Amino acid sequence: MPTPPTVADLLARCLLAQGARRVFCSWAHPPAPLPGLDVIEVPSDALATVLADADGRSVTGDAAGPGVALLSDARLRLTSQPGLVVEAHPVADPSELPLLVAGWSLGEVLTASEIDLGGLDLTAPAPEGVEPLDVSAASDQLVALSPSLAGFSMVLLVGPGVVRAGQAPAVAEAARRTGAGVVATPGAVGVLPLDDPAWLGVVGLQADDAVRSGLADAELVVTAGIDPAEAPPLADTVQVLEVEPWHLALMARHWPEVAERAPGGSDLTRVLASLVDHASDAAGGLVATSAETLGLLPVGGVVAADAGPAGLWLARGLFPGAATVVVPARPCDGFAAATAFVAALDDRPALAVTAAPVTDLTRAVVDLAAERDLPLVVEVWGGAPAGGDGRLVDRLEEAARSGGRSCAAVPVDLSGSEVLVEALGPVSAWREHGG
Repeated sequence: MPTPPTVADLLARCLLAQGARRVFCSWAHPPAPLPGLDVIEVPSDALATVLADADGRSVTGDAAGPGVALLSDARLRLTSQPGLVVEAHPVADPSELPLLVAGWSLGEVLTASEIDLGGLDLTAPAPEGVEPLDVSAASDQLVALSPSLAGFSMVLLVGPGVVRAGQAPAVAEAARRTGAGVVATPGAVGVLPLDDPAWLGVVGLQADDAVRSGLADAELVVTAGIDPAEAPPLADTVQVLEVEPWHLALMARHWPEVAERAPGGSDLTRVLASLVDHASDAAGGLVATSAETLGLLPVGGVVAADAGPAGLWLARGLFPGAATVVVPARPCDGFAAATAFVAALDDRPALAVTAAPVTDLTRAVVDLAAERDLPLVVEVWGGAPAGGDGRLVDRLEEAARSGGRSCAAVPVDLSGSEVLVEALGPVSAWREHGG
């Protein structure tokens, strides 16, 4: 006679229905297994949380479910927003689980929710007739732009939801059909090639981005996949139309042909291009280090950077790169290393970039990688050189050959970031939404 399903079985099916693949567990003795999910035991709640945050933040396309952490006080965290602190929702009736799990994001691009499982007996039989739910706040109705808008000065503002939904190629199609320029928030850096005539730059990193990119002067801003935690403020006078990421390639399909856009980008892209051409020495080696870092990994790889100098330079859109750049919208200790760790779990080449000094949580991620025999290399900007001179790429390759787990110091001058501040104003990212 088959064993009846338990509450833990129901919970696992609810998580799987949301696209979860694994659980980072710091609960020393969880009362029941979660079938179908890869349960990875970790020694602390902080480590489980940042790994789940990174897992949920970095997946895209069909795999874009939440990262999941099962914490020592019976809290279940479902997350795609690193660093977000939320209150746990207590649950005593297992029939509530499908709705609580399915509603973890409520249509937001990047978010987190927590469920307090302390009032449940996970080993008890699941209630009959209770099944996982699919709750989606996304509209299934296409927003079509009227051809009468073709005369407006239009900018497309795209964020991480576009990348998360696998709709980055649609951005180029939308720009081609509408003649609009494209700006991206840091979570969508790389959605267009830097030499695309529609590319106007990354906004939301520094105070002058919106003005210098032309976003502030647009008559109409069409937004898709925006995370409010990293988006720049827009004036009340700007007309804003929000569309779903999947609308981008289709929303102007009835428009007349748009004349080919003249190359030139924006004032923002020209300032950055000039910085690359003339300010390497003034930036204390950060320009050259950024270029070399972005050139290290192939297509499909991940360059994950922590908030601060590393995130600022790598998300600034200074250089082309085959790898995906991932930065958090909020300060999150250990994020870069955690993102490289979860990429390694999926056999994706990855590199973590942080600034000295290396934090205890980042070291804990490296130690966990060693325990699981996973490759993980952390590039530490501003650190003292470790073991001789030589090119960064040579030292990182040597780190990979020597076991694949290393903190490689890069002796650049972090005060060189002042050249960006002088050019584009104070850093605005990672402050207002510190969480």
